[in-house]
This record gives sequence, structure tokens and C-alpha cells, in this order.
Amino acid sequence: PTPSRPKLTILTRMKKAKGILRVPQNALGVNCSAISNIKTNGLGTFVVDNAPGFMIYNVRYGDPGTRIQPPGKLDLAVPDREKALFQNLAVELGLEPDKPVQKVLPKIKKYFFTNFSYTLDLKSRGKTSPITDFMTRTRTRHCEYFATATVLLLRAAGIPARYVSGYMAFEKSPMENKIVVRQKHAHAWTEVF
Repeated sequence: PTPSRPKLTILTRMKKAKGILRVPQNALGVNCSAISNIKTNGLGTFVVDNAPGFMIYNVRYGDPGTRIQPPGKLDLAVPDREKALFQNLAVELGLEPDKPVQKVLPKIKKYFFTNFSYTLDLKSRGKTSPITDFMTRTRTRHCEYFATATVLLLRAAGIPARYVSGYMAFEKSPMENKIVVRQKHAHAWTEVF
């Protein structure tokens, strides 16, 4: 973090020597003279394993900017419950692990555009998991299902991928030069490496 980032001083009592530190949203770093080893998991959680009972620590926070972590083993994980479904589909679509991503993505796009439809009207599902139900029975859902299915299909093909959610807002306020973000602008995507 740069020196211009806001700083917050927190006084707290830890009930155990090992625990999670309380920090504000967008915490970038924690500094505590009483603790030599503060770990983070990259998602904003700061963990200590040798905390004194009472402690004072400083937290720098603010907009972290773009921090994309390189792919790891979790970016290739497919839940056991859906593994066979997505591995079989990857083979059926010819998504070999050694194929370049640029050749795989058009095949996946064509598969979903040809065989599925988009709706916000969700009907009750069967006894299978929601994603299996989407892939094998209903073949119609909203962006969260398409993004999840695409991530799992890419991973089954050996291509690291992540599920991303946020807002796709483009409505401009007529009163000021700002973008209006509404709940209906919520969206989900697939991030592929």
C-alpha cells in the first residue's frame, strides 16, 4: 500500500492466540509491533497465530486496484458431484487440455448458444444439484448458471477458470455525470486464463 492510503488504528482483545483480525472492507495491510507473523489469504482475511490477549494494530485500507492472482490448483477444481458430467462433456466437445484457449472458447460459446436459453423465471428443480439440473434437464436459467457451467467445463478441459460476479451497469443519471447501478444490473461472468 502507498503511504497516501487511509490508516485505521484498532484496539481489540483476542480470546485465543490464533484467530482472525477485525479489519475494514478493502483492507490492504496490517501492521502490529506485537505480532511478527500476520498471514493473509488474498481475500482480505488476516490471520494471526501468536496474538497477545490485548493488541493494537494499524490497518491500511482503500481501493486495491486490480490485483489478479495467477491461476492455482483451485482454478482447476471441479466438485466430485459434477466431475463426470463435465469431464464427459469436455471430451464430447473435443476440448483437449493441450488445445489453445482461443480454439476452446468458440466451441463452448456455440454449445451454450445452440442448446440453452436464458431466463430469470426459475422453475422448481429436481433432486440433482442445481448445476446438474441446468445442464441435463432444464437447459434454461440465468447468468449465474451459465458462468458456473462454463467455469466447470473449462476446468474439466484442463483450463484454469474462475467465477466472477459484479454489476454490468451502463445507465447514466440524467441529473449528473455518473453511472447508476441497480440490483437488476447484477451479473456473473467467467474469467479464463
